[in-house]
Amino acid sequence: MKLEYGPVVFWRTWSKRCILCLPHLSLHLFQKPPYLLKFLWRVDWNSRHWTQDEVGHKIKGYFGRTCMHLRSPMYPLLFQVILINDCSGLQKTMQGRLKLCASLLGFLLAPVLKGDPSRNPGPGALEVYSNGACSTEVPLCSRIGVKKLVEGGNAMDAAIASAICVGIINSFSSGIGGGGFMLIKGPGTSNAFDMIDFREVAPKNLSADKLSEAGGTGALSIGVPGEIQGLYEAHKKYGRLPWRDLFPENIEVSRGFPASNQLVKRINKLKDYIISDPGLREIYTRNGELLREGETVVRENYARTLEIIMDHPESFYMGHLADLVVKAVRERGGILDKKDLEEYRAVYRDVLEGRYRDYKVYTTGLPTSGLLVLKALNIFEKYDLRKLKADSLKSGGFNHIHLLIEVFKFAMAGRGELADPAFLPGWEEIVYETVSKDAAEEAYHKINLGRVLDTKEYGMKRKGVEDHGTTHINAIDKDDMVVLLTSTVNLEFGAKFMDPRTGIIFNNTMSDFYIPYPNSAQEKHANAVEGGKRPFSSIAPVVLLKEDELLALGAAGGIRIPTSIMSTIFHLSAGENLWEAITETRIHNQLFPDITFVEYNIPKDLEKYLTSTGHRVERSLQNTVFTSVQGILSRKVGGNKVIHAVSDPRKGGEAFGY
Repeated sequence: MKLEYGPVVFWRTWSKRCILCLPHLSLHLFQKPPYLLKFLWRVDWNSRHWTQDEVGHKIKGYFGRTCMHLRSPMYPLLFQVILINDCSGLQKTMQGRLKLCASLLGFLLAPVLKGDPSRNPGPGALEVYSNGACSTEVPLCSRIGVKKLVEGGNAMDAAIASAICVGIINSFSSGIGGGGFMLIKGPGTSNAFDMIDFREVAPKNLSADKLSEAGGTGALSIGVPGEIQGLYEAHKKYGRLPWRDLFPENIEVSRGFPASNQLVKRINKLKDYIISDPGLREIYTRNGELLREGETVVRENYARTLEIIMDHPESFYMGHLADLVVKAVRERGGILDKKDLEEYRAVYRDVLEGRYRDYKVYTTGLPTSGLLVLKALNIFEKYDLRKLKADSLKSGGFNHIHLLIEVFKFAMAGRGELADPAFLPGWEEIVYETVSKDAAEEAYHKINLGRVLDTKEYGMKRKGVEDHGTTHINAIDKDDMVVLLTSTVNLEFGAKFMDPRTGIIFNNTMSDFYIPYPNSAQEKHANAVEGGKRPFSSIAPVVLLKEDELLALGAAGGIRIPTSIMSTIFHLSAGENLWEAITETRIHNQLFPDITFVEYNIPKDLEKYLTSTGHRVERSLQNTVFTSVQGILSRKVGGNKVIHAVSDPRKGGEAFGY
């Protein structure tokens, strides 16, 4: 398949000069021999002469990371670019066709961008699409998702293909050895929503004592992986392309891809685990040394596993592949058995629905944290956030940020009461009370815009468990079907071992259960481990919907997922655009511990203000990924559909569409 885009014209308001860009994008991402990015320049005699090196330097300076990716053999791209001295005639006929070239020649548009110049928009922030888009933390995976849309697939096909891809490249976050959740909006104007729970399940013989002895990692921390069954069940109901068509590109990726900065940081951080495990060592080292950025990662064993799943997805649970999975786990001291796999089922659950101002809000129910986001939105609704922000900044304060943190605390206070609904008596009442307007009203009357409250005032009865990791994917198609998919192996590289036969990195999701101290006599926790139970999760994808407008948000980052979603909606409500809201300096407070965690780049005056109002502020280390948010905004403008897709740059992501 080859997509041909017509000429695209860029111009500056101070001149009639423009650049005529004639791009040809081949989405045969793996064709050989690969093409490198090339620019062919033709310059009008009377125009300023820009050499290829000069303009290439400008592009690299503005989009260094993107340019690096595009120069990779995996991104064959050819351009013919012409600088024209007088393009006034062209402007009238070509206006509005700012498509693919915006991501490469964005430096020409920089003077007219609005917002904080310190948060330079990435390529996705400049793009406007009219058919569909995909947003992930790995640029190639977003492209593969869009490729499925262009091939006639829908948002489900795109999300599944992208999820498999992310599990290959960012194996520290997700993969078929883990599990997750989906929130699905049906096509068209229908408000039909679905939730699929493919969370990992505790093996039937797992006990609190065994889990306590495991220390949260290793084979005893492995839950029954749910990803393949979840993806396959969702595809059977919603997919359009054949199941096997979602795999060829991903199998090719498994056989060779460049190590990203994100991957290299993780393998260096966990060097001892990588070196000590035969499976991980084989893939992520060369001659005894950890891979460096740009070096080729080859996961041939994983590619062979994907080939089996492509043709026989059920084999993961009831076939030869299932035998290999059980053997791998039990060889390392785990208790997973064949019956655990055979009895695993992905579950359809009811979607939670609420209202926020003019929007209907849809999110995932238990055992996820969607209800915590609904509670926060109910409190936000009590305030005019635009006015509060404007008044705060005008007076030299940050009352609006203080409010945001206080809402975090009230929303997160109830985490310790939540669990798998199949093991939680009275869960319907718990959900109702959490998302009720009365609960928001009570919090509103307690909040002091000038001072923090005593910790007990926020209503926490029991501390929750801190989970980790995850990856998130958003996809939207031309029929307005939307899929939000969050997947995880929990901690980075999960249980910290890879099966050399299958290439699977297994989860350590059982550590998301409440684990009592050995021989302790504490009362039973709602999220205590039991055989067949799913641990509570911080995953909280949301869709906000009103006439002619849809906003889809999801995030990766463990326990910080709910607060990152709350924060993004808060900043949107206060007047920021989607890019600004997602890239805004991130803050988190989960109430236990009652510490306000902030990103390393928080302004000093904001940090000083928060301290003065009673917050215990803890700044994160530089280059630490706080959380990573994915967002898609679709709305009608002049009768035409306009899609904006943004991927949080914190984890190296980029969104793409067509």
